[in-house]
Amino acid sequence: PEARRFLQPLTDTDLSEESFAFATCKEISIGMSTVRALRLSYMGELGWELHVGMDQMSALYSVLMDHSKTHPIQLAGHYAINSLRLEKGFRAWGHELSPDDNPLEAGLRFAIDWHKTSPFIGQDALMKSKSSQPRKRLAIFTLNDPDIFLWGGEIIYRNGQVVGYTTSGSFGHSIGGGIAMGDVRRKDG
Repeated sequence: PEARRFLQPLTDTDLSEESFAFATCKEISIGMSTVRALRLSYMGELGWELHVGMDQMSALYSVLMDHSKTHPIQLAGHYAINSLRLEKGFRAWGHELSPDDNPLEAGLRFAIDWHKTSPFIGQDALMKSKSSQPRKRLAIFTLNDPDIFLWGGEIIYRNGQVVGYTTSGSFGHSIGGGIAMGDVRRKDG
């Protein structure tokens, strides 16, 4: 959430909301590195993904870590980031999203422009899916027992019947317990 305050002193590019809106990308300079900055966050908070070539990675990291001596940041590993993205309900490619899923089943109806004037690949199939019941639905689960850790791949039961599998799981640090996403199939689907 402090990404703008941390990054702004390191670049001449204006990082304000008005100048660098969510889901946009710009090439910016940080130190001696040319950085492709994407105003996105895998965790759902205000942030940027910083992309550089392998040859610039060490130099960029050094600039960021030097700056962190006066503007503290917290490094986070994959499991911490995965936990936060699950708490935000963000889907991950290869887990909640695959070529076999349609956006409706993945809970991405909000991302579809149904009134787009130019056709898009898969539009006919998607329109057909819109008028029928989905085969499955992506759901988020939390556990009451904080000692149970979910990894993904666990069976989902409802009334003693297998109805699906978790796609991702973790310990939700903000909620203090297990959290998972999973596909729940329709009884007849």
